[in-house]
This record gives sequence, C-alpha cells and structure tokens, in this order.
Amino acid sequence: MNSNNNKIYDSIILGAGISGIGMAVNLLKANISSFLVLEKKGAVGGTWRDNTYPGLCCDVASHFYAFSFELNPNWSKKYPEQSEILDYLEMVTEKYKIKPHIKFNTEVIKAEFDTSESLWNIFISNGSIYKTRTLVSGLGQLNKPSKPVFEGSSDFKGTSFHSAEWDHSCDLKGKKVGVIGTGPSAVGFIPKIADEVKELIIFQRTPNWILPKPDRKFSNTEKWLLKNMPLFGKLYRYYEYLMSERLYFAFFNNKNKIASAIESLISNLTTGFQIKNMSSMYRLGQEMLLDEQISDKSLRDKLTPDYPVGCKRVIPTNDFFPTLEKKNVFLETE
Repeated sequence: MNSNNNKIYDSIILGAGISGIGMAVNLLKANISSFLVLEKKGAVGGTWRDNTYPGLCCDVASHFYAFSFELNPNWSKKYPEQSEILDYLEMVTEKYKIKPHIKFNTEVIKAEFDTSESLWNIFISNGSIYKTRTLVSGLGQLNKPSKPVFEGSSDFKGTSFHSAEWDHSCDLKGKKVGVIGTGPSAVGFIPKIADEVKELIIFQRTPNWILPKPDRKFSNTEKWLLKNMPLFGKLYRYYEYLMSERLYFAFFNNKNKIASAIESLISNLTTGFQIKNMSSMYRLGQEMLLDEQISDKSLRDKLTPDYPVGCKRVIPTNDFFPTLEKKNVFLETE
C-alpha cells in the first residue's frame, strides 16, 4: 500500500451523509481547512441518496430536521420527501464549498491508530493510505440492508429486492407482490404500490405502534416569515423540538422529580396540558385510530401491539391502516 504523498491531514471524516457534511462545515467555520471527507459512493447524501423507495419521507418535522447553522425556509411541508431532503443536503454542500474536500468513490477498509506517530492510518480499497491527526466517523447504520434468509427463499424465481435497494426498473403493475415486514419502510411504500398491483400479501411478525401523521403544506405566509424573520424560524424550530421531546414521557410510567418537572414545563410551554400517563394516551389513540380506519375486528386484533409504547419505533402514518382494508391487500401473521 502506498501513502498518499505522505501528507498529514488535521482531520479525516468518513462519509458524506448528514453527519459528514455537518462536521465538514463546522471545521471550515473553525478555520480548519486541512481535512478530507472520504465517501464510498459517488455523491453526497448518505441514506437520503441511497434510499429511493416510493413514499419515502422523513418522520421528523422538517424545520427540526435541518442543520442549526442552515435553517431552510423553503421546506414545502412539515414532513418532506426524500428528494427534497437530498436537495437540501446538496445545497448545503455547494453553499459551504465542501465538495473540494470530498473524495468520492473512496472506500475505507480499515483505520489503525499509530501510537508511535500519534496518527491515524486510513486504508483505502485501492491501496492508498491517508494519514490524519483526527478521525471522525460519520458512518450510518443503514448502508447495508438486512436481507433475511428463510427456507424456500432461494427457490423463488421472480424478481426480489430489498426496499433499501428499490428496483425502479421492475414494473409492479398487475403483479402479485409479497412484502416481508411492516417496519417504517414498508409502512411508507405499501400505500403507494397497493393500487397498482394485482394482489399484495404483507407478512407481519410484530405489529407496530402507529400515530397519525400531522403532515401539511406550509403556506406562502409561513415561508415568507421563515425567510425574512430569522427569529421566527429559530422559535419555530424550538417549538418542534419541544413537541418531539414530549414523546419521551410516553415511554416511562415511573419518573423522578426532575423528569416530572421537565415534563410539566414542556406541557405548559406547548399545549398547557399536564401529561399524566402518555403511554396510556398513545394506547388509547391507536385503539381509536384502528376503530376509525379498520372495520374488520380480526384485522384490528392483528394490528394491535402487545408490548409497551417505545419498545419499538413508533411510526407516524395516515394511510397504512386504510390500505389494509383494500380488497387486493392481505395481512398474513401466521
């Protein structure tokens, strides 16, 4: 292996996703320009570049799902879709001139710390070695899909793919389609493909806690305020933070005095409502949602979790339950 001109960088960042871009901007803000971002793929964006399945969007409020140093007044709605988030990340990369520091199509195979030199050696798949004083990992956990292996899977002769590697060349119209799992990705794309397929069979192991998704488009007035009144944008972002933090208290029945005080403060700052047992409220909320959107009691039973709120990721959606009532959609739980 060959060292890359023996140059020693102040910092090397692994990955050009959200974390890597954010770190790179902050290094430049600190007047540190001797750094590299090593990116395995050919573009920035990380998970928002790789995942492109139908219905993909963020379940965190848009104005909260943005860098604090680059608030975006142009979000189209509260929960933006994948393409809009990727556009935002590309805009930040261009605005802060990060690209000259990025080496695309550069796969790191290992990193070792040399105690004799107090330097990190970064080994690349093509044989190159980079040296740096500081190593920052911006690696996510979603770049390698978990593909289950089960009996008979190798016998299937049709087209199969993981939702994280969506095959857009595969035309689903008029076909019988099976979906394994009902996690966040499935909840996102199932409503989008249900009307075009002939038959949709969904295999569910464990039902999820589902919340209504309070999505909406931002008005032109709101966009004007966010663009021309920076304080309004910061306050709105903080409001979204407080609203999201309220979910924390749904996951605990017993709280200490400090947690109870924080809960009370957040409640008073947002809705003025004193939360006594949010876990019970969410359970009741899902029961009401199921009663409203699912007429078949046996189907409601299949979709009712038997574990406490917060043990698995809570999924916000407005169209998953109604989709399961379509005549060509079947939920298999055996």
